[in-house]
Amino acid sequence: MSLHCEDRRLYDLDSEDCFDFENVDEKVQREEDDAKKSLRRFFSDKKLWCGGNIPANMLLSEKHLNTLLDTTIEIGASIAHYSLQREAPEHFDTSDSSWCFRLINTILAECGTRGISKSYAGGIVLLYLELCEGVQCLKKLDLFRFRKDEFLATLDDMDRYSDEVVDAHIIDNYFIDGSYDDVVEETEC
Repeated sequence: MSLHCEDRRLYDLDSEDCFDFENVDEKVQREEDDAKKSLRRFFSDKKLWCGGNIPANMLLSEKHLNTLLDTTIEIGASIAHYSLQREAPEHFDTSDSSWCFRLINTILAECGTRGISKSYAGGIVLLYLELCEGVQCLKKLDLFRFRKDEFLATLDDMDRYSDEVVDAHIIDNYFIDGSYDDVVEETEC
């Protein structure tokens, strides 16, 4: 049996490390430092969708760090796919139905070649689309989280449902049916 600790890593119940509350702040700080390094590494040669370099204060904002730390590959890819289907950047050839899958896979492959942790890949995909392609993803991620919290509050027995089952329910019932189509917010540039 495992527990999910503050630093997002799984430990065995027998592990004393999981219950070492004195070092939680150090572990969280190491995770944030690692996330910042990953953002810098991935976006070092990237430009904003509207031109120019990505300012460090924008790249390393609290919202972007939280996106990186809290977004799984599954959720990141799902929201990216949903967003791209509705808001394709003009310079992409959308005549082939698999173009957005190829774009997402290209971003994920670049994460691998740049040594970005898999745990950050979902957030990197969304941040790349938001910052470099001008595709509105982060507002949809916020709405996904809101809908998930709303749905969890309605469950009688939350222990019966895994996190993956709940995420799939939210994606199926709010993204696939298009109920987020009216969500548009310009990215500041």
